[in-house]
Amino acid sequence: MDLLRDYGLTVADLVPHAGGFATEGWVADRRWFVKRWKDGSEPLGLTQLGELHALGLPVVEPLRTIDGELYARSGSRAYAVFPYVEGRTATWDDWPTVARLDDVRARLKPVRDVVCHTDFHGLNVLIGADGAVAAILDWESAVIGPREYDLWVAADGEPLVEFLDAYGADDLDANHLEFALLARGLRDLAARVMNDVDRPGVDTWGFDRIARVDSNLAIFRRYCA
Repeated sequence: MDLLRDYGLTVADLVPHAGGFATEGWVADRRWFVKRWKDGSEPLGLTQLGELHALGLPVVEPLRTIDGELYARSGSRAYAVFPYVEGRTATWDDWPTVARLDDVRARLKPVRDVVCHTDFHGLNVLIGADGAVAAILDWESAVIGPREYDLWVAADGEPLVEFLDAYGADDLDANHLEFALLARGLRDLAARVMNDVDRPGVDTWGFDRIARVDSNLAIFRRYCA
């Protein structure tokens, strides 16, 4: 990576930071976050980040390169630079706050299809020092779809009922929920098998989730129309 060549940034301190499933990360001078995609992976959804930010969502936009692009290349690998946001990853203790964040649902209640993150778990949510949501990260898989596509995450923790109460759920669709729960388990299972990583996660994030679908749906149905 050449931050000076690509972005015009002179950086004195570049510290490794935990990346994602397909990325690596560094913090530069505690001002910038540098995200590099692994071989075979490409940046997706960067254009939409500015649009989501303009809607008032806590989304971090990428910096433009000197050439006006949303990402640069270091050899065969793509990388992007974002403003660094101070915060910690969310835990289950934070989910009442995260669930109440969804004021878009309140404004658009008659609309079935909304902006869905689809990877809305704690590692992609930063909580600031004030206890509020500072940023929601990694929108690469975002889609316009039923809001149930983001509610699969409630089934991953113990406080499922508490999360749904905080969310204000009262008119969910059981079919969309079943699809979201099954799809998440199958996607996480397939990604680990195809990329030959985290083989124990095949059971934890794949088969175990799928085995809980019926019991989770029994709870979700209390909140369905």
